[in-house]
Amino acid sequence: MSALVHLQPITAATHPWRRRWLGTRRYWSAQMLGWGGFILLATQSFFTPEPFDSRAFIENLALAALGILITHTLRVLLLFFRRRPLTSREFIARIFPCWIAGSVAMGGAMSLLYVQLYRAELAAGKLVQGSGFTDYLDMVTRSHFFIGFWLSLYFGYLFYNQSRNNTEERLRLIGQIREAELRALKAQLNPHFLFNSLNTIRALVPRHLPQPRQAVTSLSELLRAALRLGDRPVVTLAEELGIVDHYLALETMRHEQRLRSTQQIDVATLGWLVPPFAVQSLVENAVNHGIAPRPEGGTVAITSRRVGDRLELTIANPGPLRTTTRSTGVGLQNLRAQLSHVYGPVAQLDLIEEAGQVVARLRLPSPRSAILPSP
Repeated sequence: MSALVHLQPITAATHPWRRRWLGTRRYWSAQMLGWGGFILLATQSFFTPEPFDSRAFIENLALAALGILITHTLRVLLLFFRRRPLTSREFIARIFPCWIAGSVAMGGAMSLLYVQLYRAELAAGKLVQGSGFTDYLDMVTRSHFFIGFWLSLYFGYLFYNQSRNNTEERLRLIGQIREAELRALKAQLNPHFLFNSLNTIRALVPRHLPQPRQAVTSLSELLRAALRLGDRPVVTLAEELGIVDHYLALETMRHEQRLRSTQQIDVATLGWLVPPFAVQSLVENAVNHGIAPRPEGGTVAITSRRVGDRLELTIANPGPLRTTTRSTGVGLQNLRAQLSHVYGPVAQLDLIEEAGQVVARLRLPSPRSAILPSP
């Protein structure tokens, strides 16, 4: 009986009131089939040449009707008990009294019916059995067997159905895991394929054309960094600035003299932990929206310093602070979500206009404040 503890609790979603009180078509089909089969087996005249015994048929029919009524009431009570998880001892403590009460009620009702059906024979003394206590106990014993058998079938079906559902759910989860593994494998294979292809393209570029070769090299290094650092929640500022250098080298070939960059980095901040590609995304935003639209170009200034127990990073570019475009808004929104995931509410990102420049200011708490996942 200890397996009863594994029955899943019911909820309003799995068992709405109509199903809880009235049952389902499958349930009533099983009830009719089971008790109908009992009537056929108990009424022997259906299978023998003996005359039809109407009173025996009525007795069996009444027993089946009482069985349906009492077992349905038991089902409602059992569903009521299953509203919350129960230990096996708690479940037995609730179901056993219901089993006994149902048997006593059915036995009493059948004893009264027996007296009414065979009143004449009992009055004439033609029957040894009567409405005495012994006959009543016999009816209770029979009822106890019927209800116990019904409970066995009922819980057997519940356990079978739950086991089947658990198996289906387990197979569904296994399928999802394998699909996720396949997607992860594809996500790894595609960048590696692109990385190898870039190396092939670089090898095909003639050596007397250094700029295209350098462009492919910078792009390969960016891809290498994405593969190496993309799955890590945080990287050091030194690693992040390495990504920024490769990105600026690539963009400088595109914009030539129009793009200039400066870095004022406090050496004490190089070991600070930052989300990967956080600074690079802000630098990319400065290049695309501050340098590219200006014919004369401009300078992207990157500064890092320690202010108290916080790291302050600023990325500045010339020009006014325009209305945020969709791409900029999505990029900043994703970066804020990344900061919230790593640092919680203590990280701060501001985009302001200051002295004719657009300044992105990123303030990060000390490395020990990062909410890192458990290894």
